[in-house]
Amino acid sequence: MIQTNDIIISIVVICKNEEGKILKCLNSIFHCLEISDFKFEVILVDSNSTDRTIEKAINQYSHNPFLHIYQITEADLFSASLGRYVGLHKSKGKYILFLDGDMELEDQFLPQAILKLENSPESCVGIIGIRNDILTKENNQMKISNVYNTTIEKRAAHFGGALLIERKILDEVGGHNPNLISNEEPELYLRLIERNYYIKEIPIEMINHYDKKIDINDKIKALFSKRSLGIGQCIKASLLRKSFSPLFQHNQIKQFIIPILFDIVSVFTFILYLVNGQVLFLFLTVLLQILNAVICTTLYKSSKFILSKVFLIPTIIALINFKNTTQHFIVKKIQ
Repeated sequence: MIQTNDIIISIVVICKNEEGKILKCLNSIFHCLEISDFKFEVILVDSNSTDRTIEKAINQYSHNPFLHIYQITEADLFSASLGRYVGLHKSKGKYILFLDGDMELEDQFLPQAILKLENSPESCVGIIGIRNDILTKENNQMKISNVYNTTIEKRAAHFGGALLIERKILDEVGGHNPNLISNEEPELYLRLIERNYYIKEIPIEMINHYDKKIDINDKIKALFSKRSLGIGQCIKASLLRKSFSPLFQHNQIKQFIIPILFDIVSVFTFILYLVNGQVLFLFLTVLLQILNAVICTTLYKSSKFILSKVFLIPTIIALINFKNTTQHFIVKKIQ
């Protein structure tokens, strides 16, 4: 048996209804680990799947002592963040690699990434690599290589669901926030930079991410789903820690928060115009929106100007309602 202090790498895989992809994910992980010298464990955390995800994993790896399967059977809020939170607390490794159940791990990433991490400054606490997206729709498949155009080694301006990070740092900052419905990666990023830590991005193949190709209807549904509360929850969690400046150090959040601030002030000035009837407030409202459009068009993307309007109400709701109090959930060990 591997002793707790012998485990170098814990790979935490989160999933929900991934019966078509989970074996591709697990097979790639075990192939990578079998050709390396690392003492390891794989933690699969399922968010109460209703398909055959767990059944397929058990059938393939029922006799594998290195795979531990947990299922979140009850929760106030099922989310990717809760899955990663549970996975962290069930793991024992010095390093944690987070993956999603629709990802395939590249063989060469872990050995090189861990070596890079061990030889980096103490402030560098994690590594991400090249992500390839493989999108499918019906019988058609399209591969988008190097999604974020990673060509040089540099500080990461963001990270997603695939992340290699030191366990002790996650223990220090608290890991992923289980109370967020989405945008848990930017929120964790903020807590890391608050303590002067950073994640390094390296030009080494890390994952293939399998997903369906979304159309305009899918995008519209996503905009008006509960997940639209996530960015506001992320901002509110930062404000509850009395930490404001880091919000402008994350690209995604910065490109959202500046237009939304213009919109919030514009709403306030427009209300003043409706109440007082003074044209000055109407002029200020128009001026603010012109400035907002110029900033979005020149510094970001013109779509940010429209998206800020779509997210305005969900953001205000999240800023008012989000309490960041620990939710209730139940975890069952399956294997």
